[in-house]
Amino acid sequence: MYFKEVLKFLGSYLSFLGVVLLVPFFTSIYFQFYVPVWRHPQPHSTLAFFLTIVITFALAFFFKFKGK
Repeated sequence: MYFKEVLKFLGSYLSFLGVVLLVPFFTSIYFQFYVPVWRHPQPHSTLAFFLTIVITFALAFFFKFKGK
């Protein structure tokens, strides 16, 4: 089978997903640091988005590296 092509595709897909995740990450930064707490009483999710982006880019790098 074409495992290298599959790994390269997964690496590209995860890279794209990591870039798309930057939008909600910056939105969560905005709501955590620039909007008063009484306007949004929900718990902050900035750290969760950051960890998700780091894991996604790490997996993307791993799959692209293994797909070469």
